[in-house]
Amino acid sequence: MPIDNPRGVSIPEPRIEKVLDYLGTYQSTLRKAFEDLPEQTRSSLGGLPNPHLATGPMEVVVCTNGVFAAIRNSLDSVEIKATVVFPNAPEVTFIQYLNSVIDKTFTFRDPISKLSATGNKATFQDSAVYDGMLTQLLIADREDRLWYPPATKVFLIGWKFLEVGDLHAKAQESAMQSLAQARGLVNLRSSSAAKKLLEEYRALLATATSETELQDFLESHPEFVYPEYDSVLPRPSLAGERVPDFAFSFKSAFGTRWLFVEIERPGKLIFTKGKEFQFTSDFTQAKGQLLQWDTLITRDQAFFANRFAGLVKPEFHLIYGRDAELDAGRRDMLRAEFSTTPNRAFNTFDDLANRFETIIRRIFP
Repeated sequence: MPIDNPRGVSIPEPRIEKVLDYLGTYQSTLRKAFEDLPEQTRSSLGGLPNPHLATGPMEVVVCTNGVFAAIRNSLDSVEIKATVVFPNAPEVTFIQYLNSVIDKTFTFRDPISKLSATGNKATFQDSAVYDGMLTQLLIADREDRLWYPPATKVFLIGWKFLEVGDLHAKAQESAMQSLAQARGLVNLRSSSAAKKLLEEYRALLATATSETELQDFLESHPEFVYPEYDSVLPRPSLAGERVPDFAFSFKSAFGTRWLFVEIERPGKLIFTKGKEFQFTSDFTQAKGQLLQWDTLITRDQAFFANRFAGLVKPEFHLIYGRDAELDAGRRDMLRAEFSTTPNRAFNTFDDLANRFETIIRRIFP
């Protein structure tokens, strides 16, 4: 990635090279992954301002505990390059630097009229926790007035973050997560639409009189289960009598992931009645079904890879039961049951509401 240094100043901090390598890999991976998508998909993702897809020239500010890096909104340059800046105060942390430029950061400009206005500002509390983290901030205007801030995407990268793991692989995976979140933004359409969907689901949780109402809702709204999906197949055949409710595909840094979702009736019990922690026969059968599908796909990998393009290691997600029957001990037992098989996941119907709320907070700035 090309670097513009301050005139006459060399970079005294060798860790900057690691930061620039991470940011360059992140941006180039994200841009290539987007360009490799089918034209119709690119058009869909690029149809609305999508902060998750932001790439371009960067300003990298060197601070005492890491760097503040911002992808600038530039209408005249799409080149991936970095300008390295040293703040006037030599002992400033990146949170202190962010707070010092907060007015500029949250000023939005209309690219046509050139008018500008200040949005809702935020002040961040400094903490040593940030030193070992990479924090990504997305800055966007409200849905009904899409003006542009000086920088859409801001990274706060602590020096200690650079000490753990393969930075190149982490940058690639982060880029693919950004692409997935861009898909989630499109699949959910808007923050208001996503919140309305969550309200509808929570109302059903409280008022549903039929066991099929919640199941029918999820079957009608696959985006509630996995908003960031690349494609979804309802009730795909796995050459058996029972079929999953959905097969979701996702793009990752390592290829295409396929995840199969089984939705059971919410009224089915997970545990038998009584003090002993014992699974019901219905729940044992449901989680056993995941294992059967896993065995079936693994045994005939070539056949299913042709049916589900790019499939390597299938993943499975069981949605079953309600929170009302679960205490801390039973939750621990469920967690232990599914933690031993990393390609299987479990949620109750109640879990999905909190899970979806967390996801939309991550997708919408």
